[in-house]
Amino acid sequence: MNIKETINSPEGRTLEFKRQVPDKLDNIVKTVVAFSNGSGGEIIIGVDDDRNLIGIDQDPFDLEERLASSIPSPSPAVC
Repeated sequence: MNIKETINSPEGRTLEFKRQVPDKLDNIVKTVVAFSNGSGGEIIIGVDDDRNLIGIDQDPFDLEERLASSIPSPSPAVC
């Protein structure tokens, strides 16, 4: 499925759209954990409520690092 098809899909158990990444990451982390405990999923950042691609105004590498460092590690560790 390409990005246009994904954006036209409804949000649900495996798909979530976010306009931007908020300063407080609690909601996104909860979504990541829920996807991890289920069938996986996708969080698409830079999409508004009308499904328009609006992009992000943050450096994508800084954003990726910020998100990755906010997600808790499994406990106990999985080897």
